[in-house]
Amino acid sequence: MRFRLQEDDLFAYRSKQKIETTISAPDGTGKTKFEIESVIEQRIVEIAENGNGIIETKYKKFEVAVDLSSGFFPPGIPQEEIDQALEEASQEITDAAKLILNEPFKITMTPRGEIKKLEAKKFLAALKAVNDALAGSGSFDFLDEATLKHNIIVPGLMYPKLDEYLWETKTQVAEEIEGISITTDLKLNWSRQGEKVVKKIPSHILELTGEGKMTEGTASLQIDGVDVALNQESYDMEGIVHISKEDLWPVKTKVVNNTVLTMTGEQCGVIETVTVQTKETNTTERLRPDEYDKL
Repeated sequence: MRFRLQEDDLFAYRSKQKIETTISAPDGTGKTKFEIESVIEQRIVEIAENGNGIIETKYKKFEVAVDLSSGFFPPGIPQEEIDQALEEASQEITDAAKLILNEPFKITMTPRGEIKKLEAKKFLAALKAVNDALAGSGSFDFLDEATLKHNIIVPGLMYPKLDEYLWETKTQVAEEIEGISITTDLKLNWSRQGEKVVKKIPSHILELTGEGKMTEGTASLQIDGVDVALNQESYDMEGIVHISKEDLWPVKTKVVNNTVLTMTGEQCGVIETVTVQTKETNTTERLRPDEYDKL
């Protein structure tokens, strides 16, 4: 399988990411929701003699919507303090997100979709500001260099071949919770489900399912002086990917991840468990030139 890499080709995508988190603790339950809508422009600026393409990527739109109104708050905090904290958190995230816009970065990619080089120092610094704001609002750090390589730069680059109807790939997902790094090995099962014209583009239909297992990270930690055991109960993924028959770049994708984590600790002789359930939905669609021109 080889991607079409032609100098001056432009690919533009609209991406939507929704992250819904439910935290269940002995003294209450809280829910948060983050939605990110972005438009990503990718231009092939150079083709090397070995066929590798240098792709310049930039965000033309990056908007974050935050709903913390049902979040978990300790008992006794006045409502006006909660409202002020929510307003400040939302503004901080909005301000940080503006740093992403028009901060280009470059990757070097082989015709088989392998990323050989990432030049994104300034972009990653802007990304960190968004992460810090999100983490301060109780969200996972879901925007990082590993995610950038696997999911954002060229959505759907995890499929390696199309000459078979069933195959398996492996990748890794990196997350942070309360400053704790967790790496999950993810095994994906792919199947070809025929062909379909999507957005006027003849496309292959790929179906995927996946399961993950935490392989690296801190199994125990301290929170407020209490020893806490961390356990990843489950991690699963399912989705549909449409890719162009002509150039093999994604046309339309939808992928859903579900994660369940538990944190168990003992305080004053009482064992308590906090459960964190997260559902992440990612959709991406390629924009036609006429759609992109209207933005």
